[in-house]
Amino acid sequence: MAYGTNPPPPYPSTARRRGWEGEVLLLVNVTTQGEVDKVTVHQSSGYQILDRAALNAVYRWEFQAAQKNGRAVAGQVMVPIRFSIKDIQ
Repeated sequence: MAYGTNPPPPYPSTARRRGWEGEVLLLVNVTTQGEVDKVTVHQSSGYQILDRAALNAVYRWEFQAAQKNGRAVAGQVMVPIRFSIKDIQ
């Protein structure tokens, strides 16, 4: 299951001002059409505002569905979202 060309979530301004960084690990259920069915936080960043920003962004992403015997199947994928102030452009 591929997810590489989706835009990263915006860095919440409150978190940026306070210097909050972290990585959120999301478990994403994907339909046979590559649409997001459900997203849950598998591992928190430690900051609810970062977790929420990641969840909201990934709900809008599109995926390439997994394949089994040449046919698209629903599946799950772990998606890491890293919030790092030095990576902000």
